[in-house]
Amino acid sequence: MATKKISELTAVTTPTGADIFPIVQSSTTLRATRAQNASRGADIASAATTNIGAATGEFVDVTGTTTITAFDTVAVGTRRIVRFTGALTVTHNATTLIMPGAVNITTVANQCMEFISLGSGNWQCTSVNYNPATATAKGVVELATNAEALAGTDTTLALVAGNLLHVIENRAHGFLYIALSGTNTYTGTLSPAPAAYVTNMLYFLVFTNAATTATPTVNLNSLGAINLKDAEGNALLLNDIPAGHRGIAVYDGTNMRLLNLRTPRSGTWTPTATLVANLDACVPAQGQYTRIGNTVVGSVEFTADATAGGTTVTRVRLSIPIASDFGATRDAAGVSNTANSNNEPGVVLADTVNNELEVTWLSSTAANITHRCVFCYNIL
Repeated sequence: MATKKISELTAVTTPTGADIFPIVQSSTTLRATRAQNASRGADIASAATTNIGAATGEFVDVTGTTTITAFDTVAVGTRRIVRFTGALTVTHNATTLIMPGAVNITTVANQCMEFISLGSGNWQCTSVNYNPATATAKGVVELATNAEALAGTDTTLALVAGNLLHVIENRAHGFLYIALSGTNTYTGTLSPAPAAYVTNMLYFLVFTNAATTATPTVNLNSLGAINLKDAEGNALLLNDIPAGHRGIAVYDGTNMRLLNLRTPRSGTWTPTATLVANLDACVPAQGQYTRIGNTVVGSVEFTADATAGGTTVTRVRLSIPIASDFGATRDAAGVSNTANSNNEPGVVLADTVNNELEVTWLSSTAANITHRCVFCYNIL
């Protein structure tokens, strides 16, 4: 073929096959080949070896869903822009089909990739046009700002390590810190709103008002009222939640346990008396107690009407302020004596059958006598 000047080319001068057209411009000869044209070629069906090198244009649609493991052999530097019309897998090979990140890529409809021939049937993907990522497909995602991560309302954003640290720090300093309204039946609203209570999740609660019952509840975001308990899951004491108390609570799957109740904890209770021996009646008064950790100490007064005097062994059982599962009589200990000159000293031990305190003394008279006792036991 003769060499032509650019001015001599006409609109009908079209390359065919692998024709090469030398173009003379001054002293420089440029070559344009069919493999380098920028037109759109005919569609090519996907196959294990897909012949994009033989495409009739630089831009080509690959149809079908057959997994691609290789491309055909063309000259080094040949470029193809491929648009995939369906979902298929382009398989990475470290030599013959080099993919970004050295991983296989599963396409989605209308996804584009650019490939460059390395010669000898080897190709490299130099760019991938990712669609927005979904839960089941790779894609492009926008990184969240710290404010967006903390809000937690946009599920399309991706978090980085800095976002996570920001969220953790803010949760620890108020993200889940909420002021509760009400008395005994506390309510509050978390933001962002949780879908449900989460087992082992920590909640930081500010009690505006003091609890006036031992069985308060908390209801967050109308998810349902949950009983408030102490760290061991036991019922609270009447003064466990003072006004303004900042509580760290953990949901155990059933109850909300307050982990930072003030210690020592104290309260009052009126025990139930059970007549055991030589008694016609026994009326306890209100007693008081203090709990330090798992140890309870207290005192109580009761009036006993003995059946007979004359140093007769007399016994009464008293219910305890905080439940315990006694395993031996020595799990509780204490002493008692009368409030007058009768001098009827007694001993306090654990009743292992009924998990109560048992007070024993020698009655000197059948008259009503007031007894005062002090005791100590462990919560077991």
